[in-house]
Amino acid sequence: MKRIFSNTNQLLLLFGIVISFSGCVKDSYKHKYTIAIPVNQKLSVLRTQIASLAPTSLQNTGKIYVKDNLILINEMDKGIHVIDNSNPSQPKNIAFLNIPGNRDMAMQGNILYADMYCDLLAIDISNPNKMVIAKTLTNIDQSRLGVYSISTNPDSLFVTTNWIIKDTVVSNDEYNVWQNCTNCGIHPMPAGITYFSAAAATTASPGTAGSEARFAIVNNYLYALGSYYLNIVDIAQPANPLLGNTAYTIENAQTIYPFQNTLFIGALTGMAALDISNPTQPQLLDWTAHWCMGDPVISDGKYAYVTLSASSKCHTTYDQLEIYDASDLSNMQLIKSYPFTSPQGLSKDGNLLFVCDAADGLQILDATDVTNLKLLQHLTGINAQDVITQNGKALVVAEGKLVQYDYSDINNVKLLSTISAGNRLLSM
Repeated sequence: MKRIFSNTNQLLLLFGIVISFSGCVKDSYKHKYTIAIPVNQKLSVLRTQIASLAPTSLQNTGKIYVKDNLILINEMDKGIHVIDNSNPSQPKNIAFLNIPGNRDMAMQGNILYADMYCDLLAIDISNPNKMVIAKTLTNIDQSRLGVYSISTNPDSLFVTTNWIIKDTVVSNDEYNVWQNCTNCGIHPMPAGITYFSAAAATTASPGTAGSEARFAIVNNYLYALGSYYLNIVDIAQPANPLLGNTAYTIENAQTIYPFQNTLFIGALTGMAALDISNPTQPQLLDWTAHWCMGDPVISDGKYAYVTLSASSKCHTTYDQLEIYDASDLSNMQLIKSYPFTSPQGLSKDGNLLFVCDAADGLQILDATDVTNLKLLQHLTGINAQDVITQNGKALVVAEGKLVQYDYSDINNVKLLSTISAGNRLLSM
């Protein structure tokens, strides 16, 4: 009996150890995550909110675009401020275009192209206070969908308008389901491409975008950049855009900058140059790699200027301006890097290079010798995000502000105006 009892105890002990170990394994596969639960709304409902409204204050400013005497400034995910800049010393905030989900814009003639989540709108803003939607291209940016679909029926399309953040504990099995869920934020490449039909040419002219733009107009084509792809839209008839080819570009593409027959693409993972000699069939010429950093890029044809900003998300620490030899676009070579605080958008006028450095303001540098940049002016007191330079004027979109400088005399740069709330000038 004693022997049998002893063996039984040993078996019970062994069973207990196995159960305990199994519990540990099970517990080890449970993890606490901070998750974002999407708040999705029907696209057709959001479209009813598109309207011209009275001017409102600049708050969460995004992209900047200049067309003739108009300045357009994006209010992130809400719409576009329209500013009459006939007198740069007294700009007037004249209208707000309420466009839910808007982040990017471009213009050809009087037609404004603006994204609304997954849609592309063609809007006549001859009178910004009474804008007219000329045409809508539905669901051309499927990365902005809350629930993936290739449908073009706005009643069956849902976009994410907000997020509910909370902590949760999930098992490994549940996590694997999330990872493989088509409608849980992981979207395949776009499908359902429609090719061009013939269109008569136009003489309408485009405006000028900032360096952080995702839209670029070259001749009669609008290039609309997505995270992995480039939609090419025929705008020969500006009010009747026609969706055409989709070209795939480098991963996590963020910005686009046109120079002659080249598109420079800035991405989290590198910079690419695309040849658009054949405008509907872009060809990759070269790309340079880096690890997970913001990447606005501009070019003057001889050099490419790239700003890289550190990312806590990706554990990167580099904040710098990189200058590449772009004389041979099939073999771009890094010439030199310069440290900055947190470089953002940039612009170039002749030998003058303008770099937005976030809370550290705007730096104006002499780039006559790119291996030896010289600081000419350091304009502080603004959180500079992006800049457009034209005719001796620098238009800087800052955090909640539009600031304009006259740099026609580089030794005596003058503040022209700062506009934020409605028509009110904050300083002059």
